[in-house]
Amino acid sequence: MPEHPITTWHRMIHDRNSVGLDALLDENAVFLSPVVHAPQVGRKLTAKYLSAALHVFVNPPFHYVRDIMGAMLQAR
Repeated sequence: MPEHPITTWHRMIHDRNSVGLDALLDENAVFLSPVVHAPQVGRKLTAKYLSAALHVFVNPPFHYVRDIMGAMLQAR
């Protein structure tokens, strides 16, 4: 059974390595953030934002308190 994508993401953060991030993302992924005011569309752009976020997450003061997950959204 394949690893859950959130588990893979947490492992990437723990290992400080974003290799394999593209494999987690759909070609039409959309990155939504309250900081970035417009949806960022596409695997390549989404991967750039998440790779940048990973660099923030590996700083010692950062740690996960909880995960909040909801229904998967699909753009049509």
